[in-house]
Amino acid sequence: MYLYNVTFMVEREAEAGLMAWLRDDASVIRAVDGREHRIMKVVAVPDDPEFGRQALSVSLQVEFSSLGLARDWGRELLPPVTESFHTTQGGQALHFATILKQV
Repeated sequence: MYLYNVTFMVEREAEAGLMAWLRDDASVIRAVDGREHRIMKVVAVPDDPEFGRQALSVSLQVEFSSLGLARDWGRELLPPVTESFHTTQGGQALHFATILKQV
């Protein structure tokens, strides 16, 4: 199994807007439609007591059976999601993506 992980970071006061966007935005809904997925809030970074005081990180994780399918999804369906994220969440919004393999 492969997991496409996209982490979104916004200022702490933007949490409600980010969570609403993840639940309701059409690009996100299309990207995860019919796929196993989860939304996870990053709650701690070990040895970093300051983590989370000013920023919020939320991870969208989508499962795939092959690396090729994960890469295709990232090329085809992820760009509208990240574009919408930056448009709706403002200038302080950041994101990064990784693909993970279950071992």
